[in-house]
Amino acid sequence: MKQPTLYLRLGDKRDAEAIVGLSKSLFDLSPYSVVSSFDVDCVTSNYLASVDLPKFEFVNLLLCSDNEVVGFMSCGSNKGQFSEDRYAVEVGFYIKPEYKSISATKMMLGAFHYWAKEADCKAAFIGKMKDRKIETYKMKVL
Repeated sequence: MKQPTLYLRLGDKRDAEAIVGLSKSLFDLSPYSVVSSFDVDCVTSNYLASVDLPKFEFVNLLLCSDNEVVGFMSCGSNKGQFSEDRYAVEVGFYIKPEYKSISATKMMLGAFHYWAKEADCKAAFIGKMKDRKIETYKMKVL
């Protein structure tokens, strides 16, 4: 079986519907699903607002195959609590199970770290979920 050709691009307003669907899949796996409900209008509004933010503050990285969005990573940056240094954080990361692979994950992480460095961040943080719990946060110094 031929592996799908995957590529990355930045999200824009036309991707809102795809992001809502992928976000629902992420939500169902997350601890939020135990205490909250999924609000399509809220997710849509938040996504549309995020694509208008300056690229050094927030970016939506999309993993695509044959013009279909099959994964996303939403990333933000901000100044730290203890200094003027900026840091980057992943705020949502999901890949459809049939497209999930080490290479797809590395592709998305590489793009996240590249963006964070271009946004002048000193470090990048990413969370890992397991059994509806955030298991760990990993930091990479850039």
